[in-house]
Formats: sequence, structure tokens, C-alpha cells
Amino acid sequence: MAISQTKILLLLSLFLLPTLRAVPYEDCGLKGSPVEATGVEVLEVTKKDARIKISGSTSKIINGGSVSVRIEGYGPGEIESDQYNLCQLMACPVAPGAFKLEFVEMLPPNYSSSTIDYSVELEVLDDKEDIIMCLNFKFKAVSPFVVSA
Repeated sequence: MAISQTKILLLLSLFLLPTLRAVPYEDCGLKGSPVEATGVEVLEVTKKDARIKISGSTSKIINGGSVSVRIEGYGPGEIESDQYNLCQLMACPVAPGAFKLEFVEMLPPNYSSSTIDYSVELEVLDDKEDIIMCLNFKFKAVSPFVVSA
């Protein structure tokens, strides 16, 4: 039984699709932090917002805190800053081990219909307001529903 080339390409695309959403990131150089990022994905981008998922791990219990996000679009537009309650984004307390943090972030207003580059700074603070994770990453919105790293 022969499998068509189209079916093979479709099958390969299903395996490769998750890796296309991953974007490179760098931490802000926090030394000795109990929380470490292991991945950043931009899952969906519309004209108004982006759905972002951070994968990570923690070596200590996190009882609560906040997530601070600053996003800037290159070219015309403004900087968008938001703060979220950590326990509204994930179940608290966060037990030691792997975790996923997913949220929808508003994008700065933009007056261009072409490709837009966004720069993101994300900080996670614990319930004592100490920074326990800090990341910088960029993503490109090619059209309302296409993202590239």
C-alpha cells in the first residue's frame, strides 16, 4: 500500500509544528534562583494580543506572587506593560518540579500592516516580591495568525 507524498508531508508537519512555535530566549542572569525557564512558545498572535507559554522548573514551593510583562513593538506604537497574579495563571502553591505558565498578553497598538518585531521582558516575582525568574525574548508577527522566531 503506497502512501502519497501529500500524506507524508502532512504527517511530518504535525511532528514539526510544535518546534516552529518555540522562540529563542535568554535569562536576565539571576544567579542561584530556584526557578529556571526551559522553553518559551508563542502559541498564537492576533492583531491585539499574543498567547505565550513559558515552561520551567522550580526547586522550591512557590506560594504566590506576580508576573510582570513588558512588550514593545518596533516601529510605530507604544510599550504595553501588564502585571498578573501568578495564582490566577497557575495553581498555587506551585510544587517543586516542572511547570507551565500560559497567558494572553495585549500587544502595543501598531499602525503598520507589515511584519512587526516584538521584544518581551518577563519577570516572575514570589510572594515576597523577590524576582525568581527573568526572561527576554523576541518574536515576529508576520500576519495576524503567523509567528516566527
